[in-house]
Amino acid sequence: MKQIIIPFSFLTSFRKKGKGNNVVKLINYAIIKVKAMIYLEDSVNVVKPLIVGKFRHHKKDYFASYLDIAKEYPTIKLREWTEVEYSFLTPNIRHSTDDLQVFGWLMGTGSFIIDDLTVIVYNEK
Repeated sequence: MKQIIIPFSFLTSFRKKGKGNNVVKLINYAIIKVKAMIYLEDSVNVVKPLIVGKFRHHKKDYFASYLDIAKEYPTIKLREWTEVEYSFLTPNIRHSTDDLQVFGWLMGTGSFIIDDLTVIVYNEK
């Protein structure tokens, strides 16, 4: 399996266009692993943070996957950096110019910080 690592720091979102890159360039499917450091000021059940990964074709979403941090990390500590991660299998990628987007989504109130967001793509090639 080929591994492509895309690191980012001090970002709340990641967007990668398919055209001319190795991430979604004419592959049928891939496994996407998302890692990030999360910092919460309020309870995870109040903030209800998500990390979302999605694909877009011609500005229309056709696939989304998310990590519900409150569900998967219920004992996350307040005011401390905590590493979270999740993986998902992509759909058949429609076109080499499709966008892959990874971002934080606030479902509750308050705020959370995302740092050291890393997207790792595993594919057959």
